[in-house]
Amino acid sequence: MGWRPDGKVLAIAYSCGRIQLVGVENKKILNIQDIKANITCLTWVQEKLEPPPKDNFNFKDGKPNNYMKHIDMSRLYLRDPTLSSVLNSSQSEDQKEAYFLQEQTELNLLLIGE
Repeated sequence: MGWRPDGKVLAIAYSCGRIQLVGVENKKILNIQDIKANITCLTWVQEKLEPPPKDNFNFKDGKPNNYMKHIDMSRLYLRDPTLSSVLNSSQSEDQKEAYFLQEQTELNLLLIGE
C-alpha cells in the first residue's frame, strides 16, 4: 500500500497483479488494473521543487510551476468504464474535479515493481 503524497489517494497492490486506487475522502475505488506480474513493491514518488533563493538577485522566470494545471491523466491512463462507473452523473462537478490533477503543482508517479 502507498499514499499519494497529497494524501487523497491510496494505492493498494496485491501479489496476484491487481492494483486498486481508492479515494480517501469518500472511500470510492477510482481505478482497478490487473497486470500480468507478481507485484512485490509499490510507492508514490513526487517531484521535489528547489526552495527559492534568499538573495535579491534571482533572475529566473517568476512564473509558478503549474504545468500540470489542466492535464487530466485519468483520461489517458485509466480505463473509462471503471472511472465512469465510479463517477456517476449524480455527483456534482466539484466532486468530480477532486479526482483530477488540476489542483496539484508537483508531479506524482506511482511506481510498481515485481
